[in-house]
Amino acid sequence: MTIIIIAAAVLLLSVLYIAKIRQQLTIMNENINNAMSQIGVQLSSRYDVVTALAELVGEYDAGESRAMLEAIRSSRNTVDAQSLPSEVTRQEKIMEELLCRIAAAAERCPQLKNDPRYLRYLNAAERYENMICTGCMIYNDSVSKLNRIIHRLPVRQAEKVLGISRREYIEMADEK
Repeated sequence: MTIIIIAAAVLLLSVLYIAKIRQQLTIMNENINNAMSQIGVQLSSRYDVVTALAELVGEYDAGESRAMLEAIRSSRNTVDAQSLPSEVTRQEKIMEELLCRIAAAAERCPQLKNDPRYLRYLNAAERYENMICTGCMIYNDSVSKLNRIIHRLPVRQAEKVLGISRREYIEMADEK
């Protein structure tokens, strides 16, 4: 009888432990998804500002503006909770290339640099970049916490059962 009670207690403790780990992993996974969603919102807003800049360039250099707007249309993808970190990195690289093209257009057209909208849009693009950078740090911190817990041996076994696995980090540029 004592063996049955001990076995039941061990089984109950095991079930409670797995339930606790599942809840913890689920919360961490949701935090990661929320962080990625926030990054997606900021990326979308930054694309809107870069689009406005490209349209502003069109008032001074229509050909370059058309090329930039086409690049924006062909490369812009929605980043959501299920997106991979590589997509965020890809979108950021595209954004930086577009901003370099806009800066080059401003060097060729000094009137563009003097347009008050130009500086306002550039400042907005920088603010969104900072928000994206902050979102990436939050995302990577959340991934680090999840991966650290999954790395523990008993949780690694539970990971297979629960369907929550290690996540990848967002590679952030050094200058950010």
